[in-house]
Amino acid sequence: MYSSPGLRALSPSTSHPSALQFSSFVLSIVTCIIGLAANLIVILVTGFLMKKNKYKIWFLNLALADFSFLLFLPLHAVSVIRGSWPYGSTMCKLYNFLTFVNMYSSIYILTMLNIDRTVSVAKPVWHLRFHSLKFCRCMCAVIWVSSAICSVPAIIYSDLDDDAVCTLSPFDFTQFANMISGLFEISSSCSLFGLSFLIPIIY
Repeated sequence: MYSSPGLRALSPSTSHPSALQFSSFVLSIVTCIIGLAANLIVILVTGFLMKKNKYKIWFLNLALADFSFLLFLPLHAVSVIRGSWPYGSTMCKLYNFLTFVNMYSSIYILTMLNIDRTVSVAKPVWHLRFHSLKFCRCMCAVIWVSSAICSVPAIIYSDLDDDAVCTLSPFDFTQFANMISGLFEISSSCSLFGLSFLIPIIY
């Protein structure tokens, strides 16, 4: 069972927060304040002050991903100090969803940024000719959509447990395997039926 980072380990406290809870709370708040300020500066610079170029698009989208996650970090900080998640099931699902969207989008954007730099060095002529601003915008759109799609399981499997802790239940691979096995049996039966009866009748 997965829970919001550190929350499961910190949840036993009842009336007074422990030193670990308090330090985690302070660290989350400090990270949130510094991160929001830093990413806001990057967004303002890349969005309004920098000249249009391909790297501006990558850094702007990377800052937006981090900024959107940091906006919800205080929810985690409060849940740590309380030892439970007080915001309900919907916010639990949304928080975990945004966490995974941030993770996937950051990884994809950094990967594309490194590929972009590698291609610009290895194939400079091709890079200047085909790697346009429009291409970067399209790739960022694909990254955001794919990140959101990959994060949908976080919405489905996130919920509050009996201790009011926001958890992310592991995927039931047994149920998935049974479903695949059932589909395989159906497809095999259909294939045998087609090969044994339909094709001879047609021909």
